[in-house]
Amino acid sequence: MSLGLKDILTYCGVLVCLVMSVDGSMLTCCNKVFRNNSVAYLLSKAPDPNCTTRWDLINRVIVDENGEVDTRTVLYHDKDRKIILGNNTSGIVYRLECPHSGVSKPVNCTDPCVPEIPETDLPLWKILFIVLAICIVTLISMICCMCKKRQGDMLLES
Repeated sequence: MSLGLKDILTYCGVLVCLVMSVDGSMLTCCNKVFRNNSVAYLLSKAPDPNCTTRWDLINRVIVDENGEVDTRTVLYHDKDRKIILGNNTSGIVYRLECPHSGVSKPVNCTDPCVPEIPETDLPLWKILFIVLAICIVTLISMICCMCKKRQGDMLLES
């Protein structure tokens, strides 16, 4: 099977699109149950500071937009990403309201947290640059191979 220039460029374009789509822009929430039956709810990233947020437990606000905490239910509240409840209850929802962008969505916290993978210190633009460099080197190598093959074919014909 021979790859043409069009196939190589398509491959490189797909790689670039994949890297650009994995920027973690979607906010998710997970939970971690401890041995004493308390539970931590963790957001995948800090919310936009321009948005109003709150934590609800079965349609009852337990941390409001101003950071006021229902101490009967909440043991710990980290302003950005985390809340710990005294007992394992279902029905926790993180509510995000962003009038400037039109985003208004509930984020359910039903999935268990997977062990954290250490974040890379490489920003997206550096990863994109590395992928593009690899694509360019691959493209140049393929072109050189095609040119050498043509030279060999021309020598055989003469």
